[in-house]
Amino acid sequence: MGIFSFFSRLFGGDSSESVSVKVADIKEEKPVEENSEGAENSDTQEPESLWWENPIIKDEHIQFDAVTNTVLYDELHRSIKEHRLEIIEIPDNLSAILGILHKKNFQYPEIVDLVEHSPVLTGDFLSVANSAAFSRGIAIRNLTQALPRLGKQSIQSILFLNASKLSVPDSPIFTNVAEEVITESQAVAKIARVLSRQFGLDPNETFLAGLLHNVGKLGLLKQISIHYDLPDDIDVEYHQSLFKNIFPIFHNEAGKIIGQYWKLDSRTIEVIHMHNNLQKLIDMDADSETLRLASLINLSVYISRILGFSNSLHEGADLFNQGACQVLGFEDTPANRKVLNKMYDDIIEVEEEAVA
Repeated sequence: MGIFSFFSRLFGGDSSESVSVKVADIKEEKPVEENSEGAENSDTQEPESLWWENPIIKDEHIQFDAVTNTVLYDELHRSIKEHRLEIIEIPDNLSAILGILHKKNFQYPEIVDLVEHSPVLTGDFLSVANSAAFSRGIAIRNLTQALPRLGKQSIQSILFLNASKLSVPDSPIFTNVAEEVITESQAVAKIARVLSRQFGLDPNETFLAGLLHNVGKLGLLKQISIHYDLPDDIDVEYHQSLFKNIFPIFHNEAGKIIGQYWKLDSRTIEVIHMHNNLQKLIDMDADSETLRLASLINLSVYISRILGFSNSLHEGADLFNQGACQVLGFEDTPANRKVLNKMYDDIIEVEEEAVA
């Protein structure tokens, strides 16, 4: 059986995830007219092409027929409904660190030695500490400096994401898709934290919610890998689009189950569960803080897609017309364009410096 027919039979056809908040019509933006004074000073002119209007489109060339595997869907539905999802367990070394963090008067030096036992974990902490979300213009070279800068909540979120990473089976299909999910989660967390103060939200809580908003997808990968045999010798590039008829349906509920098992705080669990269904949060009369946090994560996911993370926006980008922008009161104004450009410049500059 060929790869295309195999995946079309297993995962089904096209489906897209969308925000259901109804948004008021926004008039088409008119080009900025030049004046004689502005023409003389090119530094003050707004660029004709704005990055949020030009999404990066990845090569997701594998197409699938609209075929549904009811056995897979039914099993996933039952697993989630009956709380039989293969839970992402926390390894002993990460659990020991979390145990210290939960102590009332813990000190950061207490966890340095434990973290240093894992080069991968050490690298993750240093990388995030030097990212645009946390950078203060001073390079961080060791954990003694990095951990206090990150703070308790951010350390916890990185530990949970690492546990999720370790749970993914060693198969190209799953490891490649999981890597894309994790990379997107990191991008969303950094974008959300940079924008958090613009909306009066706690940066650390925002980073935690952003980093774990996709944890349900990683749980589903583990579930599918245990119950279904997939080929692991196929020479193609894998994307989340392989699971485009599974993730949108199940990953929110899966994320809620995992968050409850990990004993995350109730607001973070609610945001993981509802970040792409803002209308339901509104209908539920969710408190303002939860709704705004979920909206910021929703908006950050959309921005990350514009920047080339997760599934591409083949239909084009319309950032200011998103439901999340309506909830947050984030309109297309010169001031908000400056906010977006500063966020973009900060993230791109810091990330490029980190790579260099």
